[in-house]
Amino acid sequence: MFGGILASSRTPLGLDFGTRSVRLLQLGCGKQEWAVAAAAEAALPADLPAQGPDRHTALVELLKGLLAQGGFRGRKVVSCLPSACVQYKSVRLPRMPDEEMRTAVEWEAKERMRPAHASANAGELIVQFYDAGEVRQGEEARQEIIVMAAEASAVTEHVAALRAAGLVPLAIDAAPSALARALARTGAALPGASTDSSAPEEEAPARFILDVGFGVSKVLIVRQGRIVFYKTIEIGGGRFDQTVATKLNLPLADAAHIRSSLRREEPAAASPPLFGSDRRESVERAVFEALRPLVEELVREVGLCLRYYGVTFRGRRPEQVLLAGGEAGEPSLIKALTQEASLQVAPAQPLVAIDPALLLNQGVPAQSLAAWSVATGLCLRPPARQAQRRAA
Repeated sequence: MFGGILASSRTPLGLDFGTRSVRLLQLGCGKQEWAVAAAAEAALPADLPAQGPDRHTALVELLKGLLAQGGFRGRKVVSCLPSACVQYKSVRLPRMPDEEMRTAVEWEAKERMRPAHASANAGELIVQFYDAGEVRQGEEARQEIIVMAAEASAVTEHVAALRAAGLVPLAIDAAPSALARALARTGAALPGASTDSSAPEEEAPARFILDVGFGVSKVLIVRQGRIVFYKTIEIGGGRFDQTVATKLNLPLADAAHIRSSLRREEPAAASPPLFGSDRRESVERAVFEALRPLVEELVREVGLCLRYYGVTFRGRRPEQVLLAGGEAGEPSLIKALTQEASLQVAPAQPLVAIDPALLLNQGVPAQSLAAWSVATGLCLRPPARQAQRRAA
């Protein structure tokens, strides 16, 4: 099932750096099935600097703490950069040989993307890209390219923190790749989805993934195993919490606690009695109304992404959305996607055919397993040699 990823019974560690938390995961194979072999999660310090020696020290201590929680075998790791460190942009280029394409993409990146820090310059960007496929621009055929760029200094600092914590970096993967890899089997299991790789590309249904995190939401569209669209939207759990706190005149911590309880279907009695009643219905209604404008804004952005995909690739519009990320269980978002965007909503299941018992025993609710999608995809990244053979 894992395509010969390993000669051993354990995957490399998958390290997902989120906006607010860090997740470390390792999968293992027993006598009969794959399972979560080790897992740990920790919140990032609220006062963590954006860069510099203090950030390095804090991250090293945090990573050592995760490793010390036990169960991890080996120290080889596949990680991803925090979303704030990576810029994405779609460009269209004439068709050209692979080597010329790489040169052209790097030139486009240096022209269109700028480092976040004034001390850096465009030449200090590390550039990678996805070839999304051929599109028509008027009468001309072009290649749709999704460009990813990160500051070289951010990559250097990231690797230095991993090594200082005792980890051995194998690769820094991109979040879209990890998401697509982890959820490939989930999409195939959805009603109406097809696994026929022989179908014409324009007729193949696309897999649509919405990863709603604390800082941003990620929109990913995959068709026949190829990433054809990716965009980040600056709406996530942090803005949800702040909106509820402002609209209901609550401390931010109370707003976050109420939203967390509703997502986990916990009794609302633990919520502050500011509604005049501790009935769950009244709490749900107040939070729903507070979040309505922001959720509608996010759903509008999702609709624009789907429209761009339909116009650009002229393929079948995705009918289902896989919800991933720590905010995947937000009830108002699920309702809006169903009613406003006319999408079937299904929770992402990154651990399909993988026993999640260890995570569940650690107190992770079953409906929150979607938050481990990126970490799962990082664990499942094929070794470099295998990836090169596939590309060839």
